[in-house]
Amino acid sequence: GDIYVLERKTIYDPEKHYTKSLGTRLIGKIPFEQIERVPTRPSKKKSEVEDAKEKVTASRKRAGLTEILKWIGQASGIDEDLSNSSDQGNVHKALTLAQYFFATEGQTLPHLEKWQFTHETPYANGMSESTCSRLFEELGRNEGVMQNFFKQRACRLGQSPSIAYDSTTVSTYSSNQIDARQGFNKAEDGLNTIKNALKELTFLDLKNPLVVTDNGYYSQENIADLSRSHTTFLTPGSVDNNWIHRELEIHREELETASSICPWDLTIHGITVPIEHEIEWMKKRYRLSAKKGELTQETHRYYLHFFLNRENLARDEHRLMTTIMELRSLLLAGEELSESARKKADKYLITHRKSRGGLLHVDFNEEAIREAKKDYGYFVLVSNKAMDTFEALKTYRQREKIEEAFKVQKDRLDGTRTRVWYSDNLRGRLFFNSLLWVTTASFRTR
Repeated sequence: GDIYVLERKTIYDPEKHYTKSLGTRLIGKIPFEQIERVPTRPSKKKSEVEDAKEKVTASRKRAGLTEILKWIGQASGIDEDLSNSSDQGNVHKALTLAQYFFATEGQTLPHLEKWQFTHETPYANGMSESTCSRLFEELGRNEGVMQNFFKQRACRLGQSPSIAYDSTTVSTYSSNQIDARQGFNKAEDGLNTIKNALKELTFLDLKNPLVVTDNGYYSQENIADLSRSHTTFLTPGSVDNNWIHRELEIHREELETASSICPWDLTIHGITVPIEHEIEWMKKRYRLSAKKGELTQETHRYYLHFFLNRENLARDEHRLMTTIMELRSLLLAGEELSESARKKADKYLITHRKSRGGLLHVDFNEEAIREAKKDYGYFVLVSNKAMDTFEALKTYRQREKIEEAFKVQKDRLDGTRTRVWYSDNLRGRLFFNSLLWVTTASFRTR
């Protein structure tokens, strides 16, 4: 992904009528996902290379998955943070259980004790199902263990922390879970669900972190709440919104220029537009002259990061034209269309006959097609923090690690259903799922 920058010297030969090269010199590189050019290491002399070869010693060692996971825990600080949050007995049990789920791709707990006989684990004694149940119960009853662990992880975020905000649903077989409810379940398995979402950020002791959300959280109400609470945020908006689409129309041509190309993803064009936008919300209590239930307006400064994705543009256009051509073929063949297909055909196609009972002609509604394709490939990120255009894009893309980790945890680490019966055990199991998620993210990053 690095881009190397070369300086090439050429000269034109008027007799032979062509340009010949006098030499090429490497002057630097642009590292992956960065903008600024940095110098490269100077080439070593042949004598230095030969001397280095004589000093190099190498060894080979066989390492299994448990050794790799042990190294990940130490290098990422997960082991240290967990040790500083709980007693060593529970720490060793939790790490053993985490290694088991990773190594066996989510086998259930009855096989754990047998697996320990053939693997060196942090907890030397056998872990039965009852041992695991007690572990979840003890973790669930001690809120300080959970909060201290996340707080210690937050201390490793650096000077400009970002928090990816997402939710998932976790199923439970138990009818004793007071937190479970019937309703929307992403797994669609009919079981009760617990919505697992981050609601409080203050305990992390982070100074004004940037909250990054998915498009499911975008709404005028959420934008107003985040702005009024002085929370910095980055969230995908919709180019169909009037106030966003108005700015897109004004600056659309700027996205077509070469200067707007992303330096580390040449399929993306991007610009940032600062605007003043008025938000409104409904008063929930009486205060001064404002009455409860009244709509109140405030003007805030926002930054619209507009992007044009050439790959998505081509993909969406191809999908639309494929659909239109299929509909046209069905009409010419005299096939019956479904209600949704008929609506699309009426929108993008024009049918007529030259005479009663004559041959059917199907033409394209060019204006409707052109209008549909106008906003293909465009997307927008909305923020109340001044950021570089492509730094905002990179930050948003890093949020996808949350969804990737949720998927790995559920599909391969027995995280789809909690398999616990009581509330304390549930809290402990959800904390352990979070530990698995942190390990998954570190494993995939490294």
